[in-house]
Amino acid sequence: MHASQRSSAPEQYDFLAGEGKVRALLLAHDWSTFPLGNPNSWPSALKTAIQLMLDSSQPTSLAWGADLRFFYNDAFIEVLADRHPSALTRPFWEVWPEARQDFEPAMQQVWDGKPVFHINMPFRIRRHGSEKVWFTYSLLPIRDDEGKVAGVFNPIIETTQQVVTGQRQSFELELVNRLRKTGSPDDVVAAAIDLLGRRLGVSRVLYAEVDLSDGTAFIRRDWTAEGVASMAGTKNTMDDFGPEMIAALRCGTVTAIDDVVLDRRTGNHAAAYDSIGVRAELLVPLPPSGPLRVVLALHRAKPHHWRTEEVLVAQDTAERTWMAVEASRAEAALRAAAARDAFRVRVVDALRGLDDPAEIENAGARLLGEHLHANRVFYSPLKDDHYEFVGNFERDVPHMPPENFPVPKFGQWVFDAYRSGLPLICTDTQADPRFSPAEKQAYASIYCIGTIGVPLIKQGKLAAILGVQTAAARAWTADEVALVADLAERIWETAERAKTGAKLREAQERYLALFNAIDQGFCTIEMAFDAEQKPVDYRFLEVSPAFERETGIHNAVGRWVRDIVPDHEQHWFDIYGHVALTGEPARFENYSTPLGRWWEVYAFRIHHPALRRVAILFRDITERRRAEDALRDSEERLRALFDSMSEAFLIMEAILTAEGKIADLRFIETNPAFDRYTTLGDPRGRTMNELMPDVDAIWHEHCERVLRTGEAAQFEMPIKSPDRWLAVSATRLGGANSRRLAIVFADITDRKRAEEMIRHASLHDPLTGLPNRAMLFEYANHMLPHNRRTGQRAAVLFLDLDRFKPINDTHDHETGDAVLQDVARRLAERLRTEDIVIRLGGDEFVVLLQEIRNEAAAADIARQIIARVDEPYLIGELALSLSASIGISIFPNDGQDIDTLISHADLAMYQAKQAGRNNFQFYSSEYSAATQLQSRIEAQLKSALRDETLHLYYQPVLDVETGAVVSVEALLRCSDTDVGPERFVPVAEATGMINPIGRWLLAEAARQHKRWLAHGLPMIPIAVNVSVVEFRDRDFADRFERTIREHGIDTHALQVELTETAVMDDVTHAVQVLSRLQALGVKILLDDFGTGHSSLAYLARLPLNKVKIDKSFVSPLEKDSVSRAVTNAMIALGRTLELEVVAEGVETESALDYVRAHGCTQAQGYYFGMPMSGDAFEQWYRENRGHPGKMVSPGTRLH
Repeated sequence: MHASQRSSAPEQYDFLAGEGKVRALLLAHDWSTFPLGNPNSWPSALKTAIQLMLDSSQPTSLAWGADLRFFYNDAFIEVLADRHPSALTRPFWEVWPEARQDFEPAMQQVWDGKPVFHINMPFRIRRHGSEKVWFTYSLLPIRDDEGKVAGVFNPIIETTQQVVTGQRQSFELELVNRLRKTGSPDDVVAAAIDLLGRRLGVSRVLYAEVDLSDGTAFIRRDWTAEGVASMAGTKNTMDDFGPEMIAALRCGTVTAIDDVVLDRRTGNHAAAYDSIGVRAELLVPLPPSGPLRVVLALHRAKPHHWRTEEVLVAQDTAERTWMAVEASRAEAALRAAAARDAFRVRVVDALRGLDDPAEIENAGARLLGEHLHANRVFYSPLKDDHYEFVGNFERDVPHMPPENFPVPKFGQWVFDAYRSGLPLICTDTQADPRFSPAEKQAYASIYCIGTIGVPLIKQGKLAAILGVQTAAARAWTADEVALVADLAERIWETAERAKTGAKLREAQERYLALFNAIDQGFCTIEMAFDAEQKPVDYRFLEVSPAFERETGIHNAVGRWVRDIVPDHEQHWFDIYGHVALTGEPARFENYSTPLGRWWEVYAFRIHHPALRRVAILFRDITERRRAEDALRDSEERLRALFDSMSEAFLIMEAILTAEGKIADLRFIETNPAFDRYTTLGDPRGRTMNELMPDVDAIWHEHCERVLRTGEAAQFEMPIKSPDRWLAVSATRLGGANSRRLAIVFADITDRKRAEEMIRHASLHDPLTGLPNRAMLFEYANHMLPHNRRTGQRAAVLFLDLDRFKPINDTHDHETGDAVLQDVARRLAERLRTEDIVIRLGGDEFVVLLQEIRNEAAAADIARQIIARVDEPYLIGELALSLSASIGISIFPNDGQDIDTLISHADLAMYQAKQAGRNNFQFYSSEYSAATQLQSRIEAQLKSALRDETLHLYYQPVLDVETGAVVSVEALLRCSDTDVGPERFVPVAEATGMINPIGRWLLAEAARQHKRWLAHGLPMIPIAVNVSVVEFRDRDFADRFERTIREHGIDTHALQVELTETAVMDDVTHAVQVLSRLQALGVKILLDDFGTGHSSLAYLARLPLNKVKIDKSFVSPLEKDSVSRAVTNAMIALGRTLELEVVAEGVETESALDYVRAHGCTQAQGYYFGMPMSGDAFEQWYRENRGHPGKMVSPGTRLH
């Protein structure tokens, strides 16, 4: 208002009477132009409201009339700030145009007669510039004299302090929660400055680490508002922003700058602030007390008055952040220490089991790289003036293959530091002024920015470097540097120990077969001292397994050594006591009289000195201490060992071709036994090709495989000079690259000859010398496929002698044998070289004609044989006559295999018998007497099974020395047939009836065993014969075991007797089944030993308990030298294989005497007893058990 508007004498208004600035203004106001006119004429409601407003100490305003004329009291002036006094009596929306959008709805609500009440509403007023405040207020309707709303009454209360306090508390709570959830120091700082920046609405918050030594501040982290540049990771000189500011921070003073341009402390440095976009700044030094280490800075881009509340929030946040960071660092330090300890343990565990130095270096590099999160770790031995990168660990960087790098390329000064034992520690090779541009480029080329290099100085020289590299800058801690140095030493020591160990192993491998490695013992002890600190005893805390092996002391842990070894010498206590008291380790050799041993000992103190504990590593060096004596005679003892060996022993060195093949072998060392096997003289230094040019190729093949695989080889080979057979064992000496072999061989010529004799015997008839059935099958299995391929015919002639049985019955067996031998000779004379004649047994022969043009050729040979057989036989003074019936089958018309051809020829032979004998017949499928016979036998067997007319006879097996019954053999008989088991068993096998018969036989043998036991007989094992067909059944073992279990008999009660044919049909199956039965306790017998066509090499594989020499070898012992030789060989072979040997067919005293004299332990035959029924055997046993000796005494024959 202007002075011209005022009257000379103000009019008096009673309702405005009183004191106050606003009253004075109202009283002095010119109301002439006021829409409501003179105040005295105003409505009483308005006057009353104005009077109440002016009398109130609470900020109050009112607006009257349609244009809301604005009135207020003195307390409201602060709210108006610079709007006062012009706001008085003006329309409300002119005073508060910016509030119209927010307030107009509320005003309208009041104008409608409804009061409005708001709590803690924010406003921005012009107090102290632009300031945000909070009010709680009411908008109340004022009615005029007519009761209509004519105005608005507005009392307010400022609640800024309460709101700000609440917000600060909420902020503090949120800050605490955020800091509690963060982990690393950087995460703590990031969370705190983020909250603070958003809370105070600043443009930037910095967390800077101060280095007082150079007056710089490194911006660890910052928070920025949108569009504001980050300063994180930069370093700034503090003096650039005003020395007074820095001095205040050093004193721990919180500093607020409202305008860096106007403030005298910063005005001269405004350009520096402007360069980072700062106009107002708040700085909080940390920690609250002590040397300055960190500054929390808040920036605003415009001038700003820092309110106390903002300063308090910033200071509180800074201090809480500092404490959280320090706590996080402490926790991180603990975790890092634990991680380092765990890492060291992991390194020890990982390297302990490695023997290869390269593997040790690689493993160490990998573990360190993973632990430090490095991009590359290398272990670089030094060669002249080059680094050789080996043992690399790489991650997220290109592979750097092993390569030699010249020293100057990476800085001569670095190499000089290494050579002086100083490590290279570099945060950033590209920023480090110590490196030249070329050197920086060299490091950049291998992606090495941050690096640690630790030299290994050994014997005063630089030996190797362990380097750690990162592809980005990295500040290394002292702990990390120490860890790298520690691991470098550990890798070196472990690798060197591995190299030494490899050398020792190589030196000892030659004698590995003769000497055992000596393990070291280890224990920890606790010393005991008397009052004068004299060591008097020690207690074992822990011992290794080698301790017990080395010392022979068991259960030592927790016990005092004087309790274990009372005479333990005092000098042991003195040495260990000195180690425990001084901490000085001791390495010594000492003798223990009670143990009688020398020991090499290394003792060192462990744990806290007060515990007085000592760790002891020791090994028995008694032998080494005796080395002076042992060394003098070691070569003599080794030579004596070589000299005493019955086997030849030699060491040879291979001479290899470029392709790794053995070109020759050089003799290095031999023993005297070698000379007994050869006539080479002293071969040392000479080669195999030179001395033995005709050696079998198998020798080189096996030696090459031994050198290549390292696996020992055993093989047999012949040598020509002298003509011998050798069993050879070859073993590689040394590692994979070794070329030396240890070879042991023995002369097995006698065994090979015996095997050949047995093989010959197994393939030939002992009486006639002709090939036997096994030889026929072996020959036919080669011949028939050849004939099939070439389209050639072959013929089988089955010959049976007519009227031979009367000769045996009328004359003695020697006459019959002589006749058979003459028949064999005559048959052999009539055959071509490619044909073969065999004796099947008895008076039956088979002729196999390899190639014939047609049936007529076979018939012609048959006629010649019949004519030759028909000629007289002059045996002594006798002139005997025979004839022959021959059946002929033709390959391939009458059969594709030898079994079928023999069977058909046999049927044709029976046809010739029925045709009057002394003739031959070709096989005819239309008529076959044998077929009829087989059908008859099959019907009889079915009847026997149905009518239960099968029964068992038992023939005893005796001990040839004591006469005691060892076991009995169960022999199958059938009452319903007139043929023996040699006939009906093949029929049963062919028709499938053998399995039910076999089940009945097993059960009956079990029942008989129980009957004998019930009648008081001792346990006599019963051997049951198992057919080849029955044995092939995969259920056989289960059935056998089930029979034993169901009848409740001991597993030793039954024995299994098989022929060679049954076993050799499927050796793998036989081994599995027999091993299972033998594991139950069942004995396994091999019947007719020597008559089969198996390889004797398989016998050692079979789980046998007993072999039975076939009676065809035993019966002619008295007159046939070949039978005696074969029998002797089989007895020797059985004893070599640790098998019981039974002679079958013992019919004479001389035969018994012979087999007993040659080592056979058991016998069976008519000389002791015929096969008997179960009851008859029981009676026989009772009659003879009192005099077991007479069973084998001369002249006794039991029936």
